[in-house]
Amino acid sequence: MSEGVFRGCYYNHKGEEITRCFIQENSIMCDYVNFETNAVSSGYLQVCTDGFATAKLLLQKGYYVYLGSRNSQNGAAAVEKLKTENLTNVEYIQLDVTDNNSVKTASE
Repeated sequence: MSEGVFRGCYYNHKGEEITRCFIQENSIMCDYVNFETNAVSSGYLQVCTDGFATAKLLLQKGYYVYLGSRNSQNGAAAVEKLKTENLTNVEYIQLDVTDNNSVKTASE
C-alpha cells in the first residue's frame, strides 16, 4: 500500500468485529500466517469507516483524509466542523459502501 491507512480486522466466535491493527502507508500488507500455510484468511482489510472520530484522529496525526458519507449534507457539515478545528487536510467524497457503483466512483 503506498498511500492512506487501512484497518485489519476479523470476526470472533461471537460474531463481533475485532480490529487487529492499523496499517500505515508504505507498508507491506500480508496475512503471513495464512500465507505460509496456504490457508484462506479469516481477516480482512478495509478503509477506515468508523466515522468522525477516526477522521479527526487521522487528521491530528497528519494524514490527508477523504471523508465519505452517503448524505452529502452530513459529509459537508463534518468536513466544515473539522476545518473549524484547524484540521484542513480533509475533503468530502460521496460514498455508499452498500453500492458498488458508489465505491467505484469514490475510488477514482
